[in-house]
Amino acid sequence: MKKSKKLAIAMVVILIPAIGFGFGYFKWSKNKDLSNQTLTVNGGITVEEISNDEGLVPGDQICGAIGFNIESTAPSLLRVKVEASCNGDNGLADVGIIEATKNDWIDGGDGYYYYTKAVDKDTQNSQILEFTDSIKFDAKNGEDVNDYQGKEISTKITADMVQAKYGVFETEWRIGSGHPAYQQLKTASDAVTPSN
Repeated sequence: MKKSKKLAIAMVVILIPAIGFGFGYFKWSKNKDLSNQTLTVNGGITVEEISNDEGLVPGDQICGAIGFNIESTAPSLLRVKVEASCNGDNGLADVGIIEATKNDWIDGGDGYYYYTKAVDKDTQNSQILEFTDSIKFDAKNGEDVNDYQGKEISTKITADMVQAKYGVFETEWRIGSGHPAYQQLKTASDAVTPSN
């Protein structure tokens, strides 16, 4: 009987914020001086890292709770993508599984999960907005667990935000009426958009 060795793990966390103000909209630019702007769209990612010096086997957690600390002063919409992959020459990839998300998240079917309510630093009440409890290592059907020996798992968490007003999400995220999250995002946007 073959023994399977455990894997090493690497964690990469990326936040891609979008920033806007007034009636315009925006993409984040690291070169723009925003020190005098009063309304911003931003936040941070928190990840509970799993300490496992011996590595991982299928079914183990790659990382623990993932959350967001919303610092936005403008009502904003948030989406997140989690990509877990295994390096090496065997083409092993996409080895993460999200078993369940927290309330008010919807799978967009496009690689992103969308939070269906507008958030800002006041509505969050200084609490971390949680996405999921964990991401687990999921060996794909038909693959020998031994194929993962000596490989490294990397997890990339990408999030971005846009202002909730004026349906910006439709153009900025290229979401139309056929998208699974469209109606919930439109409802959230309409709720904070001033009526004419």
